[in-house]
Amino acid sequence: MTSSTVVINGLQQAPGEAHVSVYNTSFLYGEGVFETLRTYGRTLFAMPEHVARLYDEAASLELPIAVSPAQLQDELVQAVAATEGTHELVVRIVISRTNPGPGLSWEQESTPLRVVLVDPLHPLPAASYTAGVGAMTLMGEPGFVAGTSQPQQGKRTSYLVNLWATREARRNHYNEALWVRGKGGEILEGATSNPVLILNATTLLTPPRARSSVDGITLRYVRRLAAQQGLHIRAEPITMAMLPSAQELFLCSTLREILPVVTVDQQRIGTGAPGPMTKRLQQAFRAVTQESEYG
Repeated sequence: MTSSTVVINGLQQAPGEAHVSVYNTSFLYGEGVFETLRTYGRTLFAMPEHVARLYDEAASLELPIAVSPAQLQDELVQAVAATEGTHELVVRIVISRTNPGPGLSWEQESTPLRVVLVDPLHPLPAASYTAGVGAMTLMGEPGFVAGTSQPQQGKRTSYLVNLWATREARRNHYNEALWVRGKGGEILEGATSNPVLILNATTLLTPPRARSSVDGITLRYVRRLAAQQGLHIRAEPITMAMLPSAQELFLCSTLREILPVVTVDQQRIGTGAPGPMTKRLQQAFRAVTQESEYG
C-alpha cells in the first residue's frame, strides 16, 4: 500500500512509474473529461452521482469508457483501499483516448483510457469556514461555447482558463474567482465552484443551469437540504448589484463543501462574517456526509 495510488485502465501502477502515451488526445488537444470525489471516513461520498455525471460528460465528447458504471465504482473503491493511511482522500478520474499517431480525425482507431488518481486530501484551514473567505471577480464567459450562448457542459481536461482564474485569485489573496459577464455584471459561476446568494431569511439564489458549465453535486445536496429546512432556493440570475443588499454568500464544491464568502472584490457581504443560514446548511451537509447511505 502507498500514500498515493494510480490505476490506469484497471491496472494499479506505482505513482512514480505510471505514464500515458504522448499521443493521448487529452495531452495533445485537451480532449477529455474528469470527475473529482473525496472521502469521509475513507468512504467515497456521492460516488454513484459522480460516476453517472462522468458517463454523461464522456458521452458528450463521444469518449468511450470500457467498463460499466458498476465496474468503475468497484475500481474506485479498490483504489481507495489500496491507499495507506487514515487521512481522507481526493480521487480524480480522467477519461480520454489515445490515437495511433497525431491528427484530429475522429476516424482514427483509438484506445480508451481511464486514469484514477488517489491522493491525500489537504482541506482548507478551519478558519476559512468559521471566519469566511474573500472572492474576486473576473470578466468573461469561459464556460460558454465560442460564438454561442450555450454553456460548455461538463468538466473538461481543457482546464486552462479555470487554472488561470484560480491562480489569479491566489495571486491576489482570494480563495475563488467569480466569472462575471455583461454590463449588468451577471455572476455566472466560480472558477471551481457554484455560488449561492442568500437574499433574506427564506430565499436563496443560484445561477440558472443554463448559465453554468457544471451541475454541481454539492449544490444538488444544498438544494435538498434547503428544501428540508423550508427554504426556497431559486435558479435565477445573480448580479453584482445584488451583493450590497445580500445577507450571505457561499460557494459549493466537492473539496470545499459549503464555504462562506464574506467579501467580493473587498466589498463586504452582509455582516462580513459567515451568516446563520450558511452555518445551518454547513451543519446539515456535514451530517449527511456521515450517513452511510450517502457513502
